[in-house]
Amino acid sequence: MIFEHQSKNKKILLITSLIILVLGVLMVFYSNVIFQEGNPWPQIKGLAQLTFGNQDVVKLDAEENKYITKSNNQELIKSFMKEKGYDFTEQMGSGYFFQNDLGDRLVAVHKFYSRFYSVWTISETNNLKESIEWINYKNEEYGFAMSYPEFSINNYFWGANLPEEFSPLDLLLPNQILNKNNNFYLTQKYNLEINQQTGELIKTKNTFIPEYRENNFSYPLPWHIVIFDVENETDLDLLIKNKLGSGCNFKSKIATSFANNYGIEINGDGKDLGSTNCPVNYANYIIYSPVVKKVAFWSIGQECNIGLGFGYDNCWDGKIADSFHFYDYNFVFNREQKITITENSNNPANNLWTTTTNSDGVTYQYPKELLAKYISVIKWPPVVKIETGTYSCKTTPPEVSRISDITSKRMVDDRAYCVNVKHEGAAGSVYSSYAYTTVKNNKLIKVSFTLQYPNCNNYDDKQNEACVSERQAFDVDSTVDRIVQSIK
Repeated sequence: MIFEHQSKNKKILLITSLIILVLGVLMVFYSNVIFQEGNPWPQIKGLAQLTFGNQDVVKLDAEENKYITKSNNQELIKSFMKEKGYDFTEQMGSGYFFQNDLGDRLVAVHKFYSRFYSVWTISETNNLKESIEWINYKNEEYGFAMSYPEFSINNYFWGANLPEEFSPLDLLLPNQILNKNNNFYLTQKYNLEINQQTGELIKTKNTFIPEYRENNFSYPLPWHIVIFDVENETDLDLLIKNKLGSGCNFKSKIATSFANNYGIEINGDGKDLGSTNCPVNYANYIIYSPVVKKVAFWSIGQECNIGLGFGYDNCWDGKIADSFHFYDYNFVFNREQKITITENSNNPANNLWTTTTNSDGVTYQYPKELLAKYISVIKWPPVVKIETGTYSCKTTPPEVSRISDITSKRMVDDRAYCVNVKHEGAAGSVYSSYAYTTVKNNKLIKVSFTLQYPNCNNYDDKQNEACVSERQAFDVDSTVDRIVQSIK
């Protein structure tokens, strides 16, 4: 009996040793996998339920909404979400997006747990497209404005090129407009590559600016915008020939949604692509303003360039192009006047701008009046304050924005402004209170004022048209920027 008992103990000890040895080997060679989710116990229980139970999807963590499935079978998670009332909408890398009939959105982010299992983390999410803010960009020197999304995903990573191990947020990069002379280039702030050995994302700053060369008819880079001065449509026709090819000529102009801005149609020479002297297609844009006497040329390329993925809903090229327009700066104040103009100047043409010093000792310049017929100043001159602190701008999300109180980011040249506008309705008009915040010389600058806008629909057709045109051309941002740049 004693020997039998010793034999059993030896067997138990041997089995225990083998288990410890196996676990040790697993720990040495597969510790990264075993502990990739932290405490491995929930995963071990989940694997047991998948192996010995009849479930295809097992919940691992009640608080974090983590689930485990066999292999990377996306149909399992789609069926699971369908049972919960959520339909699959799109995939972006490791993110699988779902939405129910009420508009609630969830994202299931996939991660491999060894080659044989997958871990899914399900969480609420705003629609990525709707959560991205848009920047209003203005360039005073060339007198144009446009809007573009603050972030986008490089189109190289759309579709099959979006690595499974990354979520869309990993690949979201800020956009920027680079400028050299009359060349403007809308592009991402960084070039993004994936190190094939380590799998890490590598970002390098993008500083390249393409430049226009006369009589160079090769296809331009998408979103390389070139601005030219033109006196009339005859000059425009010559410029079209020089810019696009000798076989091109001016055909007609089509009004855009902005006053005094026109899209230009051109005639080609009717030859095929191999012999034509007008190699232009639908991707080319020409915007012309006979009032400002400027024209812009650019191409958006043969495929979508700025957006989150393929498909109309995820591509923003058209929306950006539609936002481009020249603005008539003269109606705000004389464009030839500089911010050094003071009330005591001997030049009678310079009497619009005046200099003031407030109770805090801040000296700045502002226009005594706005050269506008249908827009009135209420709280004026603007209140200017200089404060210490850190610049931040919490913008109003598109899905919850109210017309009565909106905060947005705006750009004037390369200067960023956080703009809050509060609207208050009154009989026949709207009072808009503006608060602009920016940084100058490491100080926070705040400019605030109130303007009154009448309801243009209260006028007859002719005055209504004039009122709407004035409203569209009115450039508050550039006026504030000149005030800020004058601060001493």
